[in-house]
Amino acid sequence: MLVLSSWLVFWLGAVAATEEDDDDAQWTTGTYTTGYWDCCKPSCSWSGKGSVTNPVRSCEAETGETLDDPDTTSVCDGGTAASCADHQPFDVAEGVTMGFAAAAVGGKSGLNGDENCGECYELRWTAEEFSYGGGAHPDIVGKQHIIQVTNIGYDVTGSHSFDLQIPGAGQGIFTSGCPIQFPGYETEDFDCGNNYGGCDDATGCVDLPDELRPGCEWRYSASYSWKTENGKSDNPYVRFRRVKCPQELVALSGTEPLDDDDYPDYRETKAPTSSPKPTYSPAPTTLPPTRGPTQSGCCFYPPPGSSTDPG
Repeated sequence: MLVLSSWLVFWLGAVAATEEDDDDAQWTTGTYTTGYWDCCKPSCSWSGKGSVTNPVRSCEAETGETLDDPDTTSVCDGGTAASCADHQPFDVAEGVTMGFAAAAVGGKSGLNGDENCGECYELRWTAEEFSYGGGAHPDIVGKQHIIQVTNIGYDVTGSHSFDLQIPGAGQGIFTSGCPIQFPGYETEDFDCGNNYGGCDDATGCVDLPDELRPGCEWRYSASYSWKTENGKSDNPYVRFRRVKCPQELVALSGTEPLDDDDYPDYRETKAPTSSPKPTYSPAPTTLPPTRGPTQSGCCFYPPPGSSTDPG
């Protein structure tokens, strides 16, 4: 009887370990995130991007109304299609936030830009740091940020997985779109004159249009804590995995993947069973080339005085 009990305990333990390993294997680890807001029409708003029910919504720059034609030229290329102002991050519940992002085009993340259009991912902030000390603020480590891919960043590669849409976080190389979408504002009002990194604190949010201030202020709230303590958060590392798109995001983007039912609801997923050891990912040594009309997003921005640390 004792032998049977010992064997049973061993067998149950092995099953539990396998389940944990299977769950943990769903997570991609060791990648970091950045932020941007350039007002350009998202890449996923063009027709033929991804395998989705509809192209991602874009909005008419002057009126803010949803555009019916997915092939309207971007405001950053002389047209009238812009990123919708409501595609900024927001709180959902304690420890859970949502938003939109540009996806990487290869590298460690396994993402491939436009192929990921409309897909949703559960991001969990992790404690990994850069050599310059950046990373997630300790208070957000382990919390969830659910994003839907609406854009592509050709400079988002290597260990760089997502460029999060956050007002005030930096316009990158596309500085013409926001002043057109929001007349009466200067280019520097949208990122405190810092195209790669954006405003250092919440005081810069007062210069943004009223429509964009909530997302800018979110960046400095307890949900993200941008540079609120010892330089953190600063381009936090994440674990991530694919999940079913929540209706909160679908209602804003107007789209969802055709295979969405194959993935779990983020509320049903287990937390990661382990945390990877801190690593440092070298940043690109050159800035990305200028993008064409179907590309948008930013950014690689090294911290002041550094040519090797990512932003």
